[in-house]
Order: sequence, then C-alpha cells, then structure tokens
Amino acid sequence: MRTSKPTSVARGTSIVEYSIILASVLILLVGSLVIIGHFSTASLDSVTQAMKATPAPTVGGVVATPTPGPAAPVADFAYSLVGTTLTLTDTSTGVGLSRTWYIGATGLDDHGSPISTTLSSGSHEIQVYVTDTASQSSLSAIQTVLVP
Repeated sequence: MRTSKPTSVARGTSIVEYSIILASVLILLVGSLVIIGHFSTASLDSVTQAMKATPAPTVGGVVATPTPGPAAPVADFAYSLVGTTLTLTDTSTGVGLSRTWYIGATGLDDHGSPISTTLSSGSHEIQVYVTDTASQSSLSAIQTVLVP
C-alpha cells in the first residue's frame, strides 16, 4: 500500500486579508468600549439613585446627624520689645487653650497671655505651642527677636 506524503500548501496572507482582520478587531474593540462606558455610567447612576433613596440613620426615631468636632487650634502670637523687655501676646485661635512659650530652648509653661520677660542682647527665637480641650495641638511659626 502506498502512502502519500502529506503536503502543505504554503500560501501568503494578502494585504487585503490583513486589513479585514484589523478592521474586525477594531470594530470589536470600539464596540466593547462603548458597552463598558454605557454600563459604567448606568452603574454610577444607579448607585447615586440608591444613595438618595437611603433614609438617614435614626436613633430612637430621631434623625441622627453627625456633629463636627471643634476645629484644631492655630498657634500664633505677637510681641513687642522695649529695651530688653519682651512682651508676648497669644493670638492663637481655639477653645480652652493651654500654652507653652519657647524662648530659644527654654520652655515657659502656661504663663497666660500676655507675658513679659527680660532678654539678654542677641538673637532669640520665639514660639508658642498651644493645646485645646480636645488635645489637638499647634506650634506657631518661629519669630526671631533681635535685642540690641
């Protein structure tokens, strides 16, 4: 029995065939993007509608609305220098503030405002650190005082 050798037909793909394949892929890709975009928009709309339809939480039949906490304090101060006497005035904002003054590396615990102290000649860095009743803190910017 005689068997024939399998043969393969080598044939080149024409530019027309490549163009048709490329066009088909592009059509599928664009169609997919349009469908995905439609569903994404539709999904977002349905979530938005669901959120609007959700009733507010209640406690004992009363609508519970969250109460925002106090704003964090903002430390700031003003000073005046007469000769070698420095007077510091706390201009910080916040509720129930306690303060620590810093003159260089030395801290002066809650001495209120205004405070006065005598400085030696030279340059001195001044800061105030404030803490409110909710234990939120703020450190002011450094101000440099030059004593003649």
